[in-house]
Amino acid sequence: MADIKKLVHDKLQSDMALLALLPDGKVYFGRSEDAGTYPVVVVSEVDDVAVQYADDKELCRRLRYQVTILSDDGEVRGIEKRILEDMLELGFVRSSSIFYMENDNVYGRAIDFLIAATPDSFD
Repeated sequence: MADIKKLVHDKLQSDMALLALLPDGKVYFGRSEDAGTYPVVVVSEVDDVAVQYADDKELCRRLRYQVTILSDDGEVRGIEKRILEDMLELGFVRSSSIFYMENDNVYGRAIDFLIAATPDSFD
């Protein structure tokens, strides 16, 4: 199986329209290096769950990734639209999202995406 983390990160990092909306022009994996400038986009793998077996072999798994947008003004619609388009192109579906306030001046939008994968997916 190819590295799905790399595929997701590379897809978002190659979207020039998305990067134009980010002051540092980067999409981070796991955590941002410096959250002093906003907005920031961070991708995380949430889980990788086997969902189907036969003859002691894994036939299908469910991968869940979360893309979090942090901003200092709560305005994330343009960024969210680009991320949704990119993730759908990769075959993910949006499963849920939540908008929250991290502290008095940082807002977050966490969007969960799911994809089903077979052992030979992404090869």
